Amino acid sequence: AMLVLAAGAGGRSSPAWMGASMVQRLGLWSYSLYLWHWPVHVLNNFLEWPAAWAPWVAVLGILVSLVLGWASYEFVESRFKYKTHQSWWRAGCALPATGVVILLAFATMVVMSHGWMGRVGEDVAFYEKRIALMKPLDYPAFCHNYKLAKQDFRMCSLNTTTPGPRVLLIGDSHAEHLFPWFAANASRRVDIFTGGGCPIVIGFNRFDTIFHCADQSRAALALAASSRYDTVIIAGNMGEFDRSPSAFCHVEGRACTKNDAPASRGDLVRSNAGAWNRILAMGKRLVIVNQVPMAPTAVAKNEMRRHFLGLPLHATYVERRPPGATRARYLDDVMALLPSHPEFFLINFREELCVGDVCRPDDPATGLPVFFDHSHFTPEWIRAHGEALRAHVNVESVGFRR
Repeated sequence: AMLVLAAGAGGRSSPAWMGASMVQRLGLWSYSLYLWHWPVHVLNNFLEWPAAWAPWVAVLGILVSLVLGWASYEFVESRFKYKTHQSWWRAGCALPATGVVILLAFATMVVMSHGWMGRVGEDVAFYEKRIALMKPLDYPAFCHNYKLAKQDFRMCSLNTTTPGPRVLLIGDSHAEHLFPWFAANASRRVDIFTGGGCPIVIGFNRFDTIFHCADQSRAALALAASSRYDTVIIAGNMGEFDRSPSAFCHVEGRACTKNDAPASRGDLVRSNAGAWNRILAMGKRLVIVNQVPMAPTAVAKNEMRRHFLGLPLHATYVERRPPGATRARYLDDVMALLPSHPEFFLINFREELCVGDVCRPDDPATGLPVFFDHSHFTPEWIRAHGEALRAHVNVESVGFRR
């Protein structure tokens, strides 16, 4: 719109291309296109086409929107927009009013029937179980540092009155989804410092300036150096450094700018290896939780959609990996730079879920999804399968205080 206004500023005539027939027609159809493009986009998301089809699906969506926009303009908008004959005005008022009444009646029926559950027959329990899993992390809202600046950082603790050396859990939301197991089982004091969207890697910020990842990582590793802790547990979505290392830049004490060079994967690997070596050199136990697999779709939603459409559920999925997936994962490269150490441990939930890059979405014991979205454990699953953490926190009882 700004360019169109500028084109006619100062009495200048419009550029020739603006008078082209196709451009004029797109202008006429534009409101109808605006109305139709979003339902088409939502339908494409609902159908969850294979990722390899994404460019073609996008082109198809644009073409379908154009056709629907044209039809809507020709057969609806232009029929009522300029008509002044009494019969046209009556129709122009009666049809929308009738549509509103029908929509209100339908909405009332849906609300009163609690979502018209009868349409799914005897499968109500199937959907209810998965809907119950689709909830935010079972993690106290006041505990996380998601997008917080350093002056607002905070930490939560379990078993605050328990004496002795403490355990420190640090990381991003992939550390937060371990919280239900600690809350149900930890007997030692466990301090938790996390920031969603910021895997621990010192000296790197996101180009998205609403995050404060460098400050969060520096604060987390300063805590790890404290004599209060004899065990440090680090968990995070480190696969993000495989998929998009260029989302980060190497800076200290400031935000990334467009002039900063994107980080390389090698820079991130060396930074993590150096920080973890320093923790081990302090005589602490270092426990790394391996990257969990990344499902290509939100697991619970995908199962409900496929069931509703009468399609078989996927027994397995191929983990979402970046180009060049035959190379070592990020964490493998970090560990290759770490010397053998008796106090270094790797917890690998992948072994329970995957063979290579092929993973299963459901827990065989319950038949329910392991993740409530693409890669975060459901509280129920981690409480039942977090036993690998037991040896590092001396589990006996439970307690939680802010």
